[in-house]
Amino acid sequence: MALKTKQIYEFGAFRLDAAERLLFQDGEAVPLPPKVIETLLALVESNGRLIEKEDLIRRVWPDTFVEENNLNKNVSALRKALGEGQGELKFIETVPKRGYRFVAKVNVVQDGSGPEFIIERSKVRVRVEEEQETDDLEAEAKSRQPALETQHVALIASKSSTQPLWHRYRFITFAAIIALALATAVGAWLILRKANKSSGNSNARAGESVPLKTIAVLPFQPISADSRDEILELGMADALITKLSTLEHVIVRPTSAVRKYAGLNQDPLAAGREQQVEAVLVGNVQKVADVLRVTVQLLNVEDGRSLWSEKFDVKSADIFAVQDTISEKVTSALAPQITGEERARLNKRYTEDDEAYELYQKGRFFLDKRDDESLRKALGFFQQATEKDPNYALAFAGITQCFIGFASSTSRTSKEDITQAKAAAARAITLDDTLAEAHHALGEILLDYDWDWQGAEREFQRALQLNPNNAAAHMSYGFYLLTIGRREEALTEAQRAVELDPLSSQINSNLAIILMVARQGDEALAQLRETLKLHSDYAYVQSQMGRAYLVKGMYDEAIAHYQKVIDAGGDRNLALVGLAQAYAHTGRRNEAEQILEELKAQLKDGHVKHYYLAVVQAALDEHDAAFESLDRAMAEHDLGMLYLKVDPRFDQLRSDPRFADLIRRIGIP
Repeated sequence: MALKTKQIYEFGAFRLDAAERLLFQDGEAVPLPPKVIETLLALVESNGRLIEKEDLIRRVWPDTFVEENNLNKNVSALRKALGEGQGELKFIETVPKRGYRFVAKVNVVQDGSGPEFIIERSKVRVRVEEEQETDDLEAEAKSRQPALETQHVALIASKSSTQPLWHRYRFITFAAIIALALATAVGAWLILRKANKSSGNSNARAGESVPLKTIAVLPFQPISADSRDEILELGMADALITKLSTLEHVIVRPTSAVRKYAGLNQDPLAAGREQQVEAVLVGNVQKVADVLRVTVQLLNVEDGRSLWSEKFDVKSADIFAVQDTISEKVTSALAPQITGEERARLNKRYTEDDEAYELYQKGRFFLDKRDDESLRKALGFFQQATEKDPNYALAFAGITQCFIGFASSTSRTSKEDITQAKAAAARAITLDDTLAEAHHALGEILLDYDWDWQGAEREFQRALQLNPNNAAAHMSYGFYLLTIGRREEALTEAQRAVELDPLSSQINSNLAIILMVARQGDEALAQLRETLKLHSDYAYVQSQMGRAYLVKGMYDEAIAHYQKVIDAGGDRNLALVGLAQAYAHTGRRNEAEQILEELKAQLKDGHVKHYYLAVVQAALDEHDAAFESLDRAMAEHDLGMLYLKVDPRFDQLRSDPRFADLIRRIGIP
């Protein structure tokens, strides 16, 4: 007798109909896109087991190439549909850098033309003994089928056990079908598991099961503590990071993330655990006269095992050859199979002039310090490098970053800086169109200073195409998406940036800002609490927490946090703007107006911008004054105007025709 059944999964208040691809909550249909449903079905069917991201992508998008961001969006949509709060684990667990696991208890219901069979997955046990593997995979799978045990099958019938015989045989038939299906699944899993092992072992080095995918290249150490050369030590790490970052399937922590491990007493395995990577590259370097001595070692963070090590003793002019050799050896351990294009990028040399290279490394050393004096030093070294080698694209990209740093500094901002930054970026791209850093920098200039949305998006996308693991570029693109109102995509990019550089307080804070603008106050607060653990700027984070409480309408809490900013010596004017908003919303108008007058008095000094005034005036319902301030902010080309379309602080102005006219004049898509 052929019996038609359909699989239904129950978890919490939800029922998932696998055949119809429908999700119900308490009997009500939950509308979800088809690919999101497919993602949920894959997670539920593997309940309790980890699904690697690549496997999940292949399951949901068979025979189609998609980026990991598509999967992230699906999981985000599922969390929202299932009612998961920030930091609250109910259904889907994220396994960092690997994949996802469905952790809720799942009941599997076989719904057919007769009584229902409910099999509690937690009470179905599949025993797989670890025995010597044979070449005959099918025989192995078949031999293990008797080990399948179904210990608990609850039969729910509408009648007692005295019902007709054919009903009872139907039960047996269903049970047999279920057992056969599970046995088949186990057999298929065993075959696939061994096939994967065989495939993996053919590419891996002895002792390795699968290639590692995340690495931190630590600043090199001096061979002798008496002869330190910090620029050379950090420069070796930076050069290798630049090379390895061109690999699509390897995530490399940026130089800014590893710079803090430059001390002589570094613990490489502790650093690797802190950076949440699978491998660390450590080395020693020393330059004596014209001889360069280098030792390098690749360590597995989990067990401290050495994956590869080598020593070099060469002429200092051969530093490029040493870097090529190291990057190739590391790549063979991390990503045994790479494309021809990746190999070409890996072996690429941006200059053959060792003097220009040395000047560039000095520039990089000071650039990452970000203060005005260091930026001036970095600019000088980059310019000298381009004089030595006029075709040194990386050095021109460094010049661009210096001028962007000047332009964003409160002590020095000028149109000349922006003009020179743009010219240097264009020169770098002309010399080398595959330079992700130059495209990223040009994208920032086009967005922040030219208000060229099309051009900015083109450059950000090109930068991420060339280097999909550039955390800063993902964050910049996230802010671009935020300006035009594509909040969910902005969050995806920001979350990806945090995954790539999890210890960056700036990137973590920026994610919180995007969450705030997306009106997700609770999530923003949770993110900011995590950011505080990174030993970041306490006053700045407190200021952002005050802003998050404003988004939530919790004005007393906002006032308390802004007061902490003032007490800690943080940005007083930024705190005053927040305080004025909170006072205005709680009926303390006089105090809000006093702050507004104090802010106006600082306009001439340039410490306060008209955009800030507009924020306070909007909170006080002084609409005419607010629009006048916004007009002046536009004339000043204030960066804040980029976010006017989505800034929650101007919600009360949106219905005014003048607001739409401002958006049109700014040119926001």
